[in-house]
Amino acid sequence: MPGFWTIATALMLATAILSIVMERRRHNRADIEKVGFMPWNHILIIALVMTAFSAGLAAREFL
Repeated sequence: MPGFWTIATALMLATAILSIVMERRRHNRADIEKVGFMPWNHILIIALVMTAFSAGLAAREFL
């Protein structure tokens, strides 16, 4: 059974992948006037930092 930090790592990684996809989608939009309001680059950076942090804690559970 995966621990709490393993699940947190997976969720943060999924958030990072989602923010990459959404930033790419926003960048390649058809209507230039429809700008987005989500800061996907900032969300990506925060998700990657949290992924690294939770992966470190998840690895500590297995030692």
